[in-house]
Amino acid sequence: MNITSPLVAVLLIAGISTGSAQITFPNAGTDGALNLTATYTDYSINLSEATEGPGITWDQSNAARAGKGIYDKDKKAVVFKYSSVTLSASTSNIYFQNHRTRCPVVWLVSGNVTINGDLSLNGQAISYTTSQVEAEPGPGGFRGGIQGGNAAGLGIGGGNNDVNATHASTYGNTAIIPLMGGSGGGGGGAGGGAILIAASGTITINGSITAYGGGSSDGGDGSGGAIRLVANTIGGTGFVNPGTDGRLRLESNNVIAGGLTTTPQTIAVRLPASGQPILWPDSNTASTAKILNVDFVAAPDQPYAPLSLDADVRIEKAAAAASVVTIRTTNFPTTGSVKLRAAGKFNSNAQLITATLVSGGTFAQADWTATVTFATGYTTLQVVAKQ
Repeated sequence: MNITSPLVAVLLIAGISTGSAQITFPNAGTDGALNLTATYTDYSINLSEATEGPGITWDQSNAARAGKGIYDKDKKAVVFKYSSVTLSASTSNIYFQNHRTRCPVVWLVSGNVTINGDLSLNGQAISYTTSQVEAEPGPGGFRGGIQGGNAAGLGIGGGNNDVNATHASTYGNTAIIPLMGGSGGGGGGAGGGAILIAASGTITINGSITAYGGGSSDGGDGSGGAIRLVANTIGGTGFVNPGTDGRLRLESNNVIAGGLTTTPQTIAVRLPASGQPILWPDSNTASTAKILNVDFVAAPDQPYAPLSLDADVRIEKAAAAASVVTIRTTNFPTTGSVKLRAAGKFNSNAQLITATLVSGGTFAQADWTATVTFATGYTTLQVVAKQ
């Protein structure tokens, strides 16, 4: 996904402690309590069951479908508003089944979070026995490339031609806003997922939270994901590890000294004076980039990239004919760099095409075009924009 970027500091005391306002959330607790105390070898939380539809937003009450969460298409996340979370040590593997958008997961908890079991956002590994299937990422991550075709992995840092998912440039940021997971390996494993757990009370981890990239018998490994923990107090004797090249962030005013192990090693960032963490990019000021159309065929507002008989956009033309992809940016400098990444389902190397600014564009809104020749079959498009 992105290079590790822990905060570096020298502390002469075991933790940080300061008074602060309690963290609050709208319609807190309306998903009820997540309380797993029975013995499970594997326990899955199905994100595709989330409440969704026109006008459905993350901050609404979910009491009518408590425990299912809400999918917010603008925030691009499945959000659970739990009253408390308790995952017992007898639950050895808690994992997620992806929403069709493969979006990340957010837990907003009005009480305490206790994780004594193992919470996994790990990407799927792949071998030749599943060589014609893309490895599935953790929620918020990206699929690996098909191993039988040594295909390029998906994601901004996706690997090419059996190359490990390590990428030439970083993406995301140390705040993990927005929440993004890891990229897939070339002909290999999927990226680790991304999760935000924010609690009004205490987060205690005596088990583990991981977001490892998936391995591969012959191709590249997926890269690690992202884990962000926010609470007034964080502690425990377990460990938190987003995987190789993943991101980790802790935000808390009180860190209980002792056994919690974080990889990479990091320290907690103080919460804002208001006590309220920033959950989402500012909708008025955040930079955005999206594909508007391909050869003037409009792209859907909510693409899924199914890579199957269905498609987000269907183009019919001669194999050697080029197509024009239109990209729109908002709150983005016209002097910035906008590139289109085109990864064919069975192509070993993704194309990275520099887009050209259309005249008349401004910082507030600008259109860009990129010319690409698609391979026959399925191609996944992503925009890479840098200021």
